[in-house]
Amino acid sequence: MPVRFWKGLPEAHLISGMISEAKSGARRLAQASGVGTLNGKAIPVEADAAQPAREQPSSLDTCRRCDLWRNAKQAVGSAGPTSARIMLIGEQPGYQEDLSGQPFVGPAGQLLDVAIKRAGLLRDQVYLTNAVKHFK
Repeated sequence: MPVRFWKGLPEAHLISGMISEAKSGARRLAQASGVGTLNGKAIPVEADAAQPAREQPSSLDTCRRCDLWRNAKQAVGSAGPTSARIMLIGEQPGYQEDLSGQPFVGPAGQLLDVAIKRAGLLRDQVYLTNAVKHFK
């Protein structure tokens, strides 16, 4: 996320520490060190109940919730096992992804492949998707 958007995040004060910890090789279990110390009450939410009630498209290619579909060749779905322990979410597909219909196959995907390999993982162990499913 670009730095210019940090000011609107309630967790912005944690970002610099997380970057510092990442550069020094620190590993955490899905949380920044200060998150657990924040005051607040945990509220359990069922994922299905958190979704707004709306008609679901029968497939990604029939999705017309925004105008991005108009200029895209096709929707870009997800790849990888749904039981994967690691999920990576991109912002939106690029040109190569739009042509192939697969996530992370363009320049960002090539860089991601290097990072996955350096982490000692295989690409098919990671679930890959994008927040937005159409290329602009």
